[in-house]
Amino acid sequence: MSTAMDPALFVAAIGSTARTLGDRALYRVGKRDFFRTDPEFEAALALAYAGRLRPRCLCRPEGIEMYVSRLAQHYVLKRMPMTASQHAEHCIARHGVVTVEASHDYRAPAIQEQEDGTTTVSIDLPLDPRAADSDPAMPSPHRGGNGGQPTWRRHRFSLPELVDYLWKASELDWWHPRFEGRRSWAVVRALLRRAMHDKFIAGHPMATRVFVPEAFSVEHRDAIVERRQRQWFGAAETAGTCRCPRPPTAQQTTAPRQILIAEVKEIGAKRRDGLRGVTLRHLPDVPFAIKERQWQFVSNAYAVPLQLWTEGEVHHLLCAAAFDPALDLTADHPQPLQSLSLLPTTDQWQLVTGRLDVDRLRRMVRMGRPFSAAAQRPSGSPEAATAHRDADAHARAAPRRPASASHHRSP
Repeated sequence: MSTAMDPALFVAAIGSTARTLGDRALYRVGKRDFFRTDPEFEAALALAYAGRLRPRCLCRPEGIEMYVSRLAQHYVLKRMPMTASQHAEHCIARHGVVTVEASHDYRAPAIQEQEDGTTTVSIDLPLDPRAADSDPAMPSPHRGGNGGQPTWRRHRFSLPELVDYLWKASELDWWHPRFEGRRSWAVVRALLRRAMHDKFIAGHPMATRVFVPEAFSVEHRDAIVERRQRQWFGAAETAGTCRCPRPPTAQQTTAPRQILIAEVKEIGAKRRDGLRGVTLRHLPDVPFAIKERQWQFVSNAYAVPLQLWTEGEVHHLLCAAAFDPALDLTADHPQPLQSLSLLPTTDQWQLVTGRLDVDRLRRMVRMGRPFSAAAQRPSGSPEAATAHRDADAHARAAPRRPASASHHRSP
């Protein structure tokens, strides 16, 4: 039975635990100490691997020796055999569930940490299309010499990579048995919003441009709609802060482009106007839609996530998309979504890439030990390349799905 708990109190309660278990753990490589997320950590592991040095986990004052292993093009830390009991109870190395992950190379230049403590994130989707078209300094998406992805694309996040980054920044990739039954959508949203407070995207405060819907309730519908419209239409950005003035007027029908992160309830249902409907949880009064051609691309590119979700292998299906908010939304005039991406998660809201991920995380949860889930990799990494090849193979082998996909769970 789940225990009801205020999301804000739960976020505060688990914050210190997650940081202690993961990113704030110290490791000594040579004469320097590193956090797991330090940009130079993986380079230090590479030198230790080449020099056959033994890093030390500092969960105990005296430190416990570990060894470096190479995984594809990345280096990870592993526990020495028969040393589990030597590690502190809170140390992830004690449980041996997930190896210590070094920082990914997408941190630079997609992520830039400023001197004032804020973080700037670059994405491959312009949040101001008019500025992108008119500004000569804006990178143009021309193809590289080998005919591959755009040359500037490798230096910016895609929408799935942005979600993965926010999932790690909000510590949603961490699991502890005490979280059982307490990770509702309200908690997920609170953690994401907390992770966004010191981050900027395309020169704007991230909290004003990345929209994560509130947990919907009929009793508080008017207040929820008003806060939503304040973000979509009423946010005035001044010197890096956001103040929310009067709600939008009837004449104000457009707003700055937003990035949406929400849970899918139903997707792909064919409409009379030829569009495909998208129904999102906690947004029952906002109709969304995508074009037929876009649905064909989504259903092929995300065949595995859709199949896992429709078959009940994963409990939640997230969508990340861009949209230009409008006031005059009706069933006949839905809100169009652009650059739609789908990301499956377990019932504990951990991102997965395929069936093997789902089975692995289920086993870890059943073990009753804390761990860090290996979420979606950046598209340029070897792990992602393998995942994409597997997804393509599954997509070719998967049986033909119906014209729409839906998952009927609690709203």
